[in-house]
Amino acid sequence: MIRNTRFQWIRGATPLATLATALGLAACSDNPTGPAGESGLDTQAAESNLTTLDGFFDSSEWRSFEAFGGRVEDSGVRASFVPELEDIGDGSRTGRELATAAAMRLFAAASQTPLISAGSLGKTFAIDPETGEYAEDPARTGAPANGVRFVLYAPLGEDETPDLEREIGYVDLVDNGATAPGIDLRLTAVAEDVVFLDYGVALEGDDSAGSVQVDGFLRHEGDRLDFDFAAESSEVAGETTLSVDATLDVESRDFHVALDVDGVGSEDDGALTVELSVAFESHSIAISASGSDGEIDATFRVNGQIFATATGNSDDPVIVGADGGQLSLDEIRVLIDIIQVSEDILTFFGELLEPAGDIILLGLIL
Repeated sequence: MIRNTRFQWIRGATPLATLATALGLAACSDNPTGPAGESGLDTQAAESNLTTLDGFFDSSEWRSFEAFGGRVEDSGVRASFVPELEDIGDGSRTGRELATAAAMRLFAAASQTPLISAGSLGKTFAIDPETGEYAEDPARTGAPANGVRFVLYAPLGEDETPDLEREIGYVDLVDNGATAPGIDLRLTAVAEDVVFLDYGVALEGDDSAGSVQVDGFLRHEGDRLDFDFAAESSEVAGETTLSVDATLDVESRDFHVALDVDGVGSEDDGALTVELSVAFESHSIAISASGSDGEIDATFRVNGQIFATATGNSDDPVIVGADGGQLSLDEIRVLIDIIQVSEDILTFFGELLEPAGDIILLGLIL
């Protein structure tokens, strides 16, 4: 069994998170900026495009799915085994922490098949008004023969509380890996008779190594976000390595993101590198950052040219433009926005894994 402590060093080694804090402090200082417009960066276009993902993640459909994912673990659906791993948490973790915790749940379970036992196949679950949690509803039909179905509710207000008076669709979780090693799940979410989310989760692993592949799409209005995540982890002689590669594309907006996270470390310390690139229209912004022992070394590039650097103590790095001068307030905001993109991607990865992780790890399917 993979130990809970394997990835504590990753949770502490977040060079971009600490850099975002430093940039925020710089933006709030009495004299944070240099002259505007000297870098050649179109800050208005950059900020507009860097919020492309917000439309998907702020949509009512995605918030309905988030509410669903947060309640699966108490659904009364039961797993065919109960590994002893920690809960994903109370929602306060960063994107990297959530993604790591969710992936580790799945790595630990990858050798267990079949995932969904015969007693749960074809069952539909709805939220019980008295408990506020999912429970089997024998009167409902239509669930997939090789999976389970959850009723999907519209979000109530701005939070993730489901409005039990407004059923908008369903989420089907199908087990395609019952006859082969590893885990092969397919999750399809439908709202108002339209598939807005469809993706697969494939896993293989044992006590010392694991891999997870997540790929699919999320729709919002007329746009479609295609995503592909691949994560691998291994442990040898107390040293853990982890890599996460992700691509996200919105072809209708010519918006493309690539993220690579690589780390190596022991239980108490480690080093992490992050490579992020965002391309939109005819422009590109990229970050290359590494962090270890409280130090950070980050380079920002615009259209392939160095735009800014951040080096030194991760809590108080030296942040300068390519010419060694100060950045304008608008330029600092762009750097904060692109760092937020990396956090949003890792949060998205963790939330895609969360329903499967809850079912697998908490013993939720009979």
